[in-house]
Amino acid sequence: MFEMICCDESIKLKSPKAQQTKAIKKLPAKYRIGLSGYPIANRIIDIWSQADWVKPGYLGTFWNFCDNYTIKDHFQSIVSYKNIDELKTRLDPIYIRRLKKNVLDLPPKIYETKYVELSPKEYKAYKDMKDDMYIYIKNMKEEEIIAKAPTILIQLLRLSQLTNGFMTDKSLDGHPHWFGESKLKELDNIVDEVIANGDKIVLWSRWVPCVLALYERYKKYNSVYLSGSVKSEDRITAIDAFQKGDAKIFCGQVQSGGMGITLHAANVEVFLDKAFVSPSTIFQATERLYRIGQTKTVVVISLLAKNTIDERWDKLIKEKQEMAEEVLRDNEIKMDKQHILDILK
Repeated sequence: MFEMICCDESIKLKSPKAQQTKAIKKLPAKYRIGLSGYPIANRIIDIWSQADWVKPGYLGTFWNFCDNYTIKDHFQSIVSYKNIDELKTRLDPIYIRRLKKNVLDLPPKIYETKYVELSPKEYKAYKDMKDDMYIYIKNMKEEEIIAKAPTILIQLLRLSQLTNGFMTDKSLDGHPHWFGESKLKELDNIVDEVIANGDKIVLWSRWVPCVLALYERYKKYNSVYLSGSVKSEDRITAIDAFQKGDAKIFCGQVQSGGMGITLHAANVEVFLDKAFVSPSTIFQATERLYRIGQTKTVVVISLLAKNTIDERWDKLIKEKQEMAEEVLRDNEIKMDKQHILDILK
């Protein structure tokens, strides 16, 4: 038996059915400590596996936990939460929260939003797809929404791609079709200013085609990139080139590069999109620059296409982040009919 096990990024234990959750629970230890900058990724139930690993049985079984703190519809999908104050009280003895500003001497962090006007061609493509989706979903029954959720999700993701000036689709054989550069041209201005000041910059997107396009676009600045397909040894090479070498631009897929790495050679980062990216992932990506050793003010920029779904995603994530500040509040993006129609307005 181990005397103590410390599990960094304990948020990865959020699913009780996941193999990594089952594996770590098999390791015997007298003491267990879970560490996470953002313990709730999408749903309040994410906290159960972490708490159950730290103190087995403390919150009862997973199903007891769901019965006590969640409200489900007739499809057994979680629609809301209950007894949150009771849950907070239960967690108090095993949960300690410390903010960076209280324990570290770091420079300020500033958040900026830059709005981009899409070209007539880009906006027409976006509006045509959005209007078709709105009519399609408005005429659906609630139970159809749940049954067809995967298809609706794909359509929403394609809609978000359009705000970046491209789209992927089976009809395109998996290759991205680019038809606009409104966001990229705005990004050029930001990048040129940062480089002219002698600084480095990190660029985030959830889309691999976008990450690769950024990498190619900024090769003159010795850009490097990171996505889920990059091998571990190549990840290290790319990060070292950025942190210690001549690479001035780091292009990262936010889901793959937003956790467990240090990028404080830069003090400016830009999010090109945030579609269906959890608040915890956005937070973790932001913190890659805001770590021990950072000496400059960190600037976090969100590029939003005006009058598009970009603004809805940004608003949703901010709302979820505010809820997460209370530690345990609803943090998921729902797929009910009214919620989707609100996004598409």
